[in-house]
Amino acid sequence: MLKILKAKFKNGEFVPITPLNGVEEGEMVEITLKKNIKDLGFVGIWKGREDIKSGVDYVKKVRLWNRLN
Repeated sequence: MLKILKAKFKNGEFVPITPLNGVEEGEMVEITLKKNIKDLGFVGIWKGREDIKSGVDYVKKVRLWNRLN
């Protein structure tokens, strides 16, 4: 069964943020790290573009183009 536990990495250890209900002493867990979306390379790619105001504007143009073709 999948359990999602939130934790913060602090002083070299993962410190739980949420209660560890149902986790037994010595139980093995797998940790998946998630990054802030702002850390991804594609955030801000519209900056400085005069032909595309925003990501939403771009998607609208692509959808319109696909309907016309």
